[in-house]
Amino acid sequence: MKYKAIVIGTSAGGVEALKIVLKDIESTIEFPIIIVIHIKERTDRFSKVYKGLNWLIIKEVEDKEEIKNGVIYFAPSNYHLSIRRSLF
Repeated sequence: MKYKAIVIGTSAGGVEALKIVLKDIESTIEFPIIIVIHIKERTDRFSKVYKGLNWLIIKEVEDKEEIKNGVIYFAPSNYHLSIRRSLF
């Protein structure tokens, strides 16, 4: 089975645990990582908090953005995240 992405969902209690997980991700990863944090804070703040834990690009995903391998995407605050197969 070939995986297309790693998807992580957490709430406020997982913010620190996520630092541990992201720190150990290899820079040669062959799929995207998509993260949804159920918390009221702005997610662009989280992309800054996690930046520097590894060499991957960490960013808030944008509407209709093509999903690329080796990038860590955060879902925007107060939005559901839906990914179309055509964007992979």
